[in-house]
Amino acid sequence: MLQGSSSEQAKQGKKIKWQEVETGDLIFFTHNRKTVGHVALVLERKDKDILMIHATTSRGVVVENLLESDYWRSRILSASRLIL
Repeated sequence: MLQGSSSEQAKQGKKIKWQEVETGDLIFFTHNRKTVGHVALVLERKDKDILMIHATTSRGVVVENLLESDYWRSRILSASRLIL
């Protein structure tokens, strides 16, 4: 079962390189360069696109292209693949 907080979720599954994410993988982000503070779910992986869905306090639930977002790309901490 997936845990509730992003920091607990980051401890689950198989660690992978964020550049190798696929649909269904989780990407974890940091706000202070050390600890996990945010998570996104990969919706789709195409040649030059990684579409992710996540919730923000200012915009609610959004879908964004990770590779087009300097903000999120600069905050990537890790990624994982859940093993069922």
